[in-house]
Amino acid sequence: MNGSCKGLYKFKNNTIGVVNEKGETINAMNFTLEGNKLTFNNTVKGKDGSDVILISVYRKVDKLPIP
Repeated sequence: MNGSCKGLYKFKNNTIGVVNEKGETINAMNFTLEGNKLTFNNTVKGKDGSDVILISVYRKVDKLPIP
């Protein structure tokens, strides 16, 4: 994002929300996660009308290396 959207991002109940200074959710993006498949059910529109997708990548480690 180019920083034009001010506010906080919160993650709760499989929803990524953009929260303004008043604590109101102004945009929300729902998703489902099945195994390694991440599916977005809707997209958030930017101020210019483009789709905005926020993705965080987590890596699962089954076994830590033993020194």
